[in-house]
Amino acid sequence: MEEIKGIVTALSPVIHSESFSRAQDDEAKNRSDNTENVKPFRRMRYIFAADNGYASRGVPVISGNSLRGVGRGLLVRHSLEDVLDITLEDILQDVKGAGTVAKFMTILFYKGGVTPKGIKADGSVKAETYLGVQRAIPWLDLLGGVYAVRHFESALKVGILAPVTYELAPLFAKDFPEVEPQLSLADIQETVVRHTRTTMPGEDSKEDSTQMIFAAATLPAGTRFYSYNVCHSESEGTLLAFRAMFALIKLYGFVGGMSSKGFGHVSCDYNLDATKAISEYDAYLKTHREEIIASILSIATDFGYTLSEKDKK
Repeated sequence: MEEIKGIVTALSPVIHSESFSRAQDDEAKNRSDNTENVKPFRRMRYIFAADNGYASRGVPVISGNSLRGVGRGLLVRHSLEDVLDITLEDILQDVKGAGTVAKFMTILFYKGGVTPKGIKADGSVKAETYLGVQRAIPWLDLLGGVYAVRHFESALKVGILAPVTYELAPLFAKDFPEVEPQLSLADIQETVVRHTRTTMPGEDSKEDSTQMIFAAATLPAGTRFYSYNVCHSESEGTLLAFRAMFALIKLYGFVGGMSSKGFGHVSCDYNLDATKAISEYDAYLKTHREEIIASILSIATDFGYTLSEKDKK
């Protein structure tokens, strides 16, 4: 087991929305500007010490799955496109049904996978084959996923990014003993951002108009978040992938939504040397290139599936 932890600091306002139906505290559900359909910031309920005992409150957080998704895209793109310099279409070109197989494989690696309606496993896969293939592909062993109907377990646990505040500090003191909070939850003031656009020629509209298309609560620049992440593996390639993923996240420097508009720009002081982590991972990929490609082919040939006639149509 290995851990990577650090403080993530917002350099620009952060957006990470949830729907009204999923809002986890009355404050988010009942805020006055919800009449304008403003999406609240995502929250998680925490119980923490208060003057009169204990308090329970929905705290604005960035989900671990969000950070995991960012890391998955960065790591897989770096592995396949930048280092191995090969496409899944090239690897799978001689496989029966290469187009569909490549689609499922792309979704597995880049998005975590999907199980389409009507799909069934075609035969069984030996445990040693399952484990061998997964361990041979570092990013797959780290992140897991589903290929059609075949599931691969993940070795990675990405923690929720919770704000560094006086109320939450005791909950994170064991992993972040040196971090001193400077704010209370009440000091973190959300603001609302709105975006509009003008309809373009050719769009299905009777006349040019300005439309409200986006409104969401943001956390301000300067907000600090705890980030604690663990890889439950002893495999060399998987641990190297773990370090490389957080090195790439550190260099990429964005979390949450609307990054194309400058939201969610962050600095990450993870306890790793990003340049070294990426260099060591790249060297591993190059050394094991043929084994990795062979294992990707093995998924396509040994992990069969069938679609019902109804769902093929």
